Amino acid sequence: MAAERSVKDNAIFISYRRSDSQDLAGRLYDRLADQFGPTAVFQDVDSMPYGVDFQAHLNQTVGNAQVVLAIIGPTWLPTLLDRAQKSDIDWVRLELETAIAQGIMIIPVRAGGVDMPKTDQLPKSLRTLASFHSAQARPNPDFGRDMDRLIYRLQEIIEPEILVSGQCKDRVALQQYLSAATKRLQQAGSLDIRQKVAFNSSLNFNRVAKILDFEPGLGMRGEALFIFAEFASLNFSQFQQFSSQALTWARADVNPKSAGQAFYNFRVPTHLCFAVAVVDSLDDKTRDAIRTTNPIKRRADLLWYELPVVFELAEGDLCYYDAAATFLENFRGELPLQKIRNVVRELLIP
Repeated sequence: MAAERSVKDNAIFISYRRSDSQDLAGRLYDRLADQFGPTAVFQDVDSMPYGVDFQAHLNQTVGNAQVVLAIIGPTWLPTLLDRAQKSDIDWVRLELETAIAQGIMIIPVRAGGVDMPKTDQLPKSLRTLASFHSAQARPNPDFGRDMDRLIYRLQEIIEPEILVSGQCKDRVALQQYLSAATKRLQQAGSLDIRQKVAFNSSLNFNRVAKILDFEPGLGMRGEALFIFAEFASLNFSQFQQFSSQALTWARADVNPKSAGQAFYNFRVPTHLCFAVAVVDSLDDKTRDAIRTTNPIKRRADLLWYELPVVFELAEGDLCYYDAAATFLENFRGELPLQKIRNVVRELLIP
């Protein structure tokens, strides 16, 4: 049976000052909880139960995190210095000192594009903070793009590594589909088709096919990779995880010179990654989520487009994001997605 290791509880710790960035912390929490699950994100250390040892609770909560997001707003530094001068307790300082002492990754998030504090402005215990690469969290209309970049970075840090694929029950239908897809890809110009490619100790790709100098339209040109894996069962979270892992493999496999070649031929360098999950059948909830979730909303990359799909052996058809789900989604990469969907229909539907 397929299984996944979910993101652990409190993997992301949001450190912020209520007086400085409470609204941003709330918006950030909502985006991250939607992406990774509400139990994966911890926001309020000052909501700890009465009667517990503060330092012990802080050590445990921060120590459980894989990454701490330190929101730096316009009054973050003045408040830090003022409380240090008055010897007042500063929870934010304690949170970050605990993370630094335990070697936990810290990503400063600059609210509204404020500048990072300089090393000589910070107390000795926090001076390393000034050297950490920071993220931006600007107001609308830039907030969505900034969050996409931050989420993409977090996926690299905390995305579960283990996804057990399992096997489809209908072995005959599986082989028939893989054979038909392989034949179509060969006819489309794929001279590089590999079988049983290991991604990690628990996930193998049944097929990996590549087409060089692929032009789907709109001036795009790059390499197209088609990555197939079978699953005994599949939910939406596992589907997204498989797509992320396929894209990770594809990034490492492309020829680094292909982008320059595209520029030379007056084309927009664009690689395509098609993660094809093969499963006996999907439940209605997972099927609806796949058809209505724009992959660009989850991850935006100027050099890559991905369109993850599921082939249901019981239905004999593909399930994927096949049309803009809302009016606003028409403005989120819909033109190139139309061309990419044509590739799916031509090459991946038997």
